[in-house]
Amino acid sequence: MKKRLTLLFVLLIGISLLSIFLLGGCSSGNSDENGNKANKRDAKAEADVKQVVEGFGKALQNVSLQGPAEDVKQSMQENYGEYVAPDLLERWYAEPLKAPGRLTSSPWPDRIEIQKVERLAEEAYKVDGEIIEITSADKENEVAVKREITLVVENMEGKWLIITTNIRDAEEE
Repeated sequence: MKKRLTLLFVLLIGISLLSIFLLGGCSSGNSDENGNKANKRDAKAEADVKQVVEGFGKALQNVSLQGPAEDVKQSMQENYGEYVAPDLLERWYAEPLKAPGRLTSSPWPDRIEIQKVERLAEEAYKVDGEIIEITSADKENEVAVKREITLVVENMEGKWLIITTNIRDAEEE
């Protein structure tokens, strides 16, 4: 009976130590170092994603969605090519009015203001923001219209690209 209790005690201690180790209760210098590296990598990725969205936001004013299909396609390639995945560009070529860009001469999209960045996976982020539209009549480019936008940005072969967008109706200011 004493042997069984000793064996049971040793077994419980072993299981406890194993679960502590697996759940991260015991830390070594390496786990902190790895955690810091992961945090730095995540911060860099998030900064890169923001840069892509902001660059794309600035390019919106250069793409008129009205006009001959070939002109719209060329304008999208030139202005969105470094920010948007080829598959999404192809969908926009087929249906340009579903793409973000300039629909009228005024107001026009000036930028995307990022509200929130959320990591979806190691190589994918969701970005919530607003497309800010302005007019030349506005003093110092005050906001004329805001349109909510959600983008998913993914790392594709070492480059962050927008793979989806969802734009909601405009809100007049």
